Amino acid sequence: MKAIVVAAVVLLAGCGDKGPDVGKVKKGIDVAAINALVPAGRQLEFEVVVTEGKRSVAVAPKGWQKGFMSGQLDPPDGAGWGFGTNYRVSTSCDGMCTSKDWAKELQTGHLQQVRGDGPTLKDEAVGADGWLVMKASNAGGIDSVEGLLVRWKKGGSKYHTCGFSLADDDKALAPAFEAACRAMVGLRWDARS
Repeated sequence: MKAIVVAAVVLLAGCGDKGPDVGKVKKGIDVAAINALVPAGRQLEFEVVVTEGKRSVAVAPKGWQKGFMSGQLDPPDGAGWGFGTNYRVSTSCDGMCTSKDWAKELQTGHLQQVRGDGPTLKDEAVGADGWLVMKASNAGGIDSVEGLLVRWKKGGSKYHTCGFSLADDDKALAPAFEAACRAMVGLRWDARS
């Protein structure tokens, strides 16, 4: 899993002011390694995608449908997925799109909302420009695993998120969804994006 992230970070760091080359970023993500984390017998395949507005390159479940929220993907109906299972990739600026200290801002904002009640499975830095929180949850009597990864760029006016909710029957897929989120690469960080 570390190789997946290292390749993405190296590509991002070496791209200069024009921003990363989308083709190179896509080629640098080892989607086969992520798919190898899907337990045998589960019908799930991930693919590399470019998000709306070319804001980021992400790894998303293939064949999933646009969900209710912006950037949300839901599994196909009737495919045996648990209630509430979904995957989300988005870009935000938390109010005014101005340069902020995202490392500090997100700890007391977006990430804190995810932490909430329930046992914490992971709460850790992802390089110098990201953070991952994963927890077990029992919201409304439904057991699930929740995960959120945020990435920011110092001086940027936006940040990128990748999150997932896995219902009880889908919890064994958490390592694959975590790896998919860790592979996300931000392309655009300013208010114009």
